[in-house]
Amino acid sequence: MLDAFSSPELFHKSRLVVGVEMTPYPAFFCKIDDWLGGVMGRCIGQKEIGPLHFNEYVRDSTAGDSSVSVSETIPVGCAVCYESVYGEYCTEYVRNGARLLTVITNDAWWGDTPGYVQHLSYSCLRAIETRRWIARSANTGISAIIDPSGKVVSHTSWWQPEVLKGKVGLSDGKTFFVLHGDFIGRLATLMAALILLATLVRRFTR
Repeated sequence: MLDAFSSPELFHKSRLVVGVEMTPYPAFFCKIDDWLGGVMGRCIGQKEIGPLHFNEYVRDSTAGDSSVSVSETIPVGCAVCYESVYGEYCTEYVRNGARLLTVITNDAWWGDTPGYVQHLSYSCLRAIETRRWIARSANTGISAIIDPSGKVVSHTSWWQPEVLKGKVGLSDGKTFFVLHGDFIGRLATLMAALILLATLVRRFTR
């Protein structure tokens, strides 16, 4: 993240896409790399999932127009492309202090298919789960501003040169999903496994 008054803050994608940005089981697949056409490789990601920091500045009127000071530092979570699909991944930013979530993505490879629309819908889910505003920037659309209830407040069109400008809010609270993750999903999986086990036991003990 860049601004005019501080050093740049670097950020690397954490959740890499299998087959595109990383290859699982490299010890095996590297042996057949030539046969596959030389596609083996891995992007360098980062393990830490922490927010970037956006500084708000005020001018010091007593020291001239060129003097500024930081009035507030805002932690911002940034999901890169397909990272926005993972709900519990995004909650880590909020647990680490993010008051706003952003998504930057290249959706051009979807082409004119329902894929880029569905990808936007995932950002709406992340807003609901975390109760955070989301500013989404997609180089070919759809860029959007999403409120904490998952409503798309404003958006650009698909494959049109447009600029989106709007206001977002900052939040500090933590939802049940942020604190406990996909608790209901895990509970449902456990219950389904117990029901299946009980059914099998009943069938084989008759």
